[in-house]
Amino acid sequence: LSPSSAASDVYKRQMQCVLDKIIAYPDNPMLRVYTPVSLQKKEPVQAFEIDEQRKLIKYLLTQPLVKSSRCKYDERTLRNLFICALLSAARIGELGAILIDENIDLTANGFIINKTLSSDDGKIVMGETTKTGRRKIEQGLLDERFVPFDIFDDALMLKVVKDQIKNAKSNPYNKNGLLFCQLDGSYLDHRCINNIFKRICREAGVKPQLTKGCHTHMCRHTAVTRMIEAGMDLLVIASILGHVDDRQIKETYGHILARLSLIHISEPTR
Repeated sequence: LSPSSAASDVYKRQMQCVLDKIIAYPDNPMLRVYTPVSLQKKEPVQAFEIDEQRKLIKYLLTQPLVKSSRCKYDERTLRNLFICALLSAARIGELGAILIDENIDLTANGFIINKTLSSDDGKIVMGETTKTGRRKIEQGLLDERFVPFDIFDDALMLKVVKDQIKNAKSNPYNKNGLLFCQLDGSYLDHRCINNIFKRICREAGVKPQLTKGCHTHMCRHTAVTRMIEAGMDLLVIASILGHVDDRQIKETYGHILARLSLIHISEPTR
């Protein structure tokens, strides 16, 4: 493979490792190895605009969400789950791993997130870490974060969480004490939840231009977009999302940061 800008970056990092005496020079064979560049096109993240977000939340709060007697979830669980996702930027798997007695602090008003649901040979299991936990642990960091309810609307968030606690505790099959679960007490099935969310967005008339429909991770993208638009410090956003630093935010939401920079530059001086 021929050198590229990506390979040049790798070379610079290797040189830094030489200076830090992590690797030896000139006998290090890795100096002649170039990292292949992925040809896969990276699509920009899809987030709901403010008016779309309001429209979706209004639909969630006012319209019936369960349309089939075969649905594995009750209406309150679905409503509260999607609103929590929009207002907390937590992943669906992380919300599905929240235990009422261990991961909710109503005194400090926030979630304690330290686990996520994952799939193991098609079976949904409770993981020991979050999605980014392994990287944190490798760096000697604690894989646990506090997500406050007041990122956007603390009154609505607190109301939703308290309602879901009551709803979850009323489920006689919820033996694990989960905040969100299926009617039979099982863990959330992300594929099923995603299909329900896609149908809700379609019925609410949100993002009809998306040929593949909406997906639940758009809730996280939307929350991050609102935080960036509000001028929140990127390191604070990274902490809320569970990232070690703000590098991934800059990579994933760079187009939003660039757009806002242009807006600020173009604004007339007062």
